[in-house]
Amino acid sequence: DMFTAGNRTARRIPFGRHHQRRQNLLSVVFCLVFFGIAIRLHSQSTKLPGCGRVKIWSHRGHLNSYDESSNEWTCDHVLETLAKNDINHIDIDILVHEGQTLVAHPTEMGDDLGDFTPSPCSRLLLSDFLALMEELYGGDGKNNFYITMEPKSAWKDDGPFLSQPQLVLSGVLDVIEANNKLMDGKCGVILDLYQYEDYRVRSILRRLERHCDFVVPFRRSQAPLVEQDVRDLPSAFRLTMPTIELFGATEFLSGTMKRDMQVVTWIIDSVSDLRRALKQSPPGITGLVSNRPVEIKKMYQEECRSR
Repeated sequence: DMFTAGNRTARRIPFGRHHQRRQNLLSVVFCLVFFGIAIRLHSQSTKLPGCGRVKIWSHRGHLNSYDESSNEWTCDHVLETLAKNDINHIDIDILVHEGQTLVAHPTEMGDDLGDFTPSPCSRLLLSDFLALMEELYGGDGKNNFYITMEPKSAWKDDGPFLSQPQLVLSGVLDVIEANNKLMDGKCGVILDLYQYEDYRVRSILRRLERHCDFVVPFRRSQAPLVEQDVRDLPSAFRLTMPTIELFGATEFLSGTMKRDMQVVTWIIDSVSDLRRALKQSPPGITGLVSNRPVEIKKMYQEECRSR
C-alpha cells in the first residue's frame, strides 16, 4: 500500500508541474489573441467601410473638367491617362445627330456652352470611342473596362438635338451588335423605369439586354430613397446610380444588397462627398463617378491610408 501511495504521489507531482506550464502557456496565448482582436477592432472602427473596394469612374470621359486647359485635350489623350491610372469605368451620354450615333450631351452640340465644360470625347462617333477603348484597355484581349451609356432623347419633351428614343436606342444597338465580342458584359444602358417600360422601345431593349446591363438612375427630386425603390425593379437592372445628395439611405442600400445590385453614386468631385460616400455600410456604394477621377482616386487612396 505504501508503495502504491508513493507511486501515485510520484505520478501527481510531475503531472501537476506539466499542467501548470500548460496553463501558463494558454494564458499567454489568450492574452495575445485578445490584444490582437482588440487592435483589429480598433483599426476597423477607424477605417472607412468603403476602403479597398470602390471603383472610381470618369463622368462623360472627363479627366478634369475644372482644368482650364481641358478644352485642348483629345479623347485619346484622356482615355490613355485614365487607363494608366487604372480608371476603367466610364459613364457617357449618347445621342443621334444627322443619322450618326455620337458620344455627346445635348449641351455640347450647341454654340452657347455657358459654364458647361464639354468632354474631350464629345461629338465622337460611338464606334470610334469603342475602338479607342479596345486599343487602350485591350490588354492581351482582356478588354478590362465597363461603360455606362445614357441615351439622350425626347422621352417626354422635344428639345434641341434630341431624337425619338427608339431612334437613339436603335443607334446604340447597332453599334453594340457590331462590336458584340468587345462589348458583351462590358456595358450598361441608363434608363428610368418609365423609359424601360415604354412600348416604343420594348423590342430594342430585348435585344440590348443580350449584351448590356440596364442601370436605373435616382436623382435629387426622387428623395428620400427607400427599399421599395429597388425591390420591384425588373431583373435586367443590375446597377443603380443615385446622386450623392440622396445619402445616407440605409433602407435603400438594404434593398440593393438583397437584390445583389451594385450602387454607383455621382457626382463626387470633393473630399467631403468622397467621405460621405465611403461611410456607407458595406457592401454599400461600389463606384464613384467624378469629373476629376484621377484627383478623386488620389484623395480616396489617401483617405484610406490615413485611417
